[in-house]
Amino acid sequence: MHKKSMFSLLFFLVGCGQSSSQGSLWDTFQLKDEQGHPSAQCDSDCQDLRQEFRYAVWLGEKVYCYWSEKKAETGIDYKTFAKSLEQEIKTGTTLNEYFPILRRWAASLHDGHVGVRASGEQRNKLEIYSSDVRLGVVYPGKSNETVFVSMGEGTGSIVKMINGQSVKAALDEGEKQVFGSTVGKRRIKALTIAMDALGSARGSQPLILGVEKNGTTSTIQASRTLYLADLVPAHESSAEETGAAFVQARVLPEGIGYLKIDEFSGKNLRDLLEGAMERLRDTKGLIIDVRENGGGDMSGNVVLSRLVKEQVFRYEVSPRVSDLLVQQRPEWFEAHRETPSSEFTTWRGYSTIKPHEKPYGEKPVILLTGRDCFSACDTFTAAFRAQGLGTVIGTPTGGGTGAPMSFELPFTEFGVRYSVMRGRTTLGAVIEGAGTTPDVIIEPSVEQALSGEDPQMAEAVRLMKSKLDGDKVGQAEEARLIAQQLRREYLARELRHAAAMPVTAREWQRDDRLHPVDEQPEW
Repeated sequence: MHKKSMFSLLFFLVGCGQSSSQGSLWDTFQLKDEQGHPSAQCDSDCQDLRQEFRYAVWLGEKVYCYWSEKKAETGIDYKTFAKSLEQEIKTGTTLNEYFPILRRWAASLHDGHVGVRASGEQRNKLEIYSSDVRLGVVYPGKSNETVFVSMGEGTGSIVKMINGQSVKAALDEGEKQVFGSTVGKRRIKALTIAMDALGSARGSQPLILGVEKNGTTSTIQASRTLYLADLVPAHESSAEETGAAFVQARVLPEGIGYLKIDEFSGKNLRDLLEGAMERLRDTKGLIIDVRENGGGDMSGNVVLSRLVKEQVFRYEVSPRVSDLLVQQRPEWFEAHRETPSSEFTTWRGYSTIKPHEKPYGEKPVILLTGRDCFSACDTFTAAFRAQGLGTVIGTPTGGGTGAPMSFELPFTEFGVRYSVMRGRTTLGAVIEGAGTTPDVIIEPSVEQALSGEDPQMAEAVRLMKSKLDGDKVGQAEEARLIAQQLRREYLARELRHAAAMPVTAREWQRDDRLHPVDEQPEW
């Protein structure tokens, strides 16, 4: 059931169309691995899945770059944990049951760049069940963590119970299957596990919420329906393919420029950002909003180049040195031959940013960031802060950088991804698991989240106005109203997207854009 045909297996062994010969890795692993004997508890298909799972673990042992940090953070004995997960694979284990086991392995590393993915035909075999109810969270991971209904029946209610569990217990369980480098990001993603169900066993059960609103408690029961993921292309529209869907530029009252970038992806994104910065060049001050930006490529350098005064590196990197990585990516280690016995290369600057011939000038710039800012957005924010390009407002970023490398698994064709290159700011500060802390930390309250207020944007506008005109009476209220209008427009767009597909499917599509299957980290 899980095995490939001889032809497809041969295709896999010569490289799967990727630049690295992953088939040779599987061959190397098989020479060292002892395949179990079929039994009633674990038949031949089960043995294949168990071997594939061991292969996924072995790849991590060979290439992952944050082992020491994650072992210290989690306290997990990863060898023992991997063996316990492997034993959960039994005769009759389905893809819908095996996929979460792989996810639990990847999630245990607390690294948003480590993950498991399903693509193509394998994705279509995974059954996603979802309701039309959406949940949000404020103060994620803190003692006053609060979950609320953001869309559907009971909108605006505070959630007390999720499927018979306390909110904390439900999110604790959900965390075991999500990928995130900080606890705040993992708690946000854990809501996905509560909202959506994988496989008919859970999918046939409704989403049951115990909620409270205006002092009255009630129960919401929302049925789940099967999502036909195979009917949705990897890109929703040409606007996402070009990047136009992820950039918004406008001029706010009193000549304040506003540039919102929700992803650093799209084949025309650099041109779009170049055009946006050129048209905003004559504004009196600029607010850059990357709070919903999950990462992508280095196209954000287009914006940073308008702000820096001298040539700088975006951040610093240090790839792990292992026989597998040296074999797969020899170009990374040309300058490291003098110290081949060390575990990592020496730190070096990465991604050069040169001053633009048409700079933004000596005008105030404010960067809005938050927990959803991850990967390329994390290094964008880190560079902005390290170079002193303006004021950073919001909450700490998602804390992720690791240049992930992807590998296809031999039987299921699921993909597993590991970080292979450490990253830090040009000032030597750790990014992974820490992120960038804003100059001004603002955490929206429960009341503000429920009412659609945006105190972070309001503070950005108020601060910009004070920088331009000095403090004036009524300035804070004007800023609040501007922020509220922008927030309403954003939520309206999000609601249209949320109604179109489950959160799980949206995450998978974003992952396809930010980390294409054939993409490998470049030096």
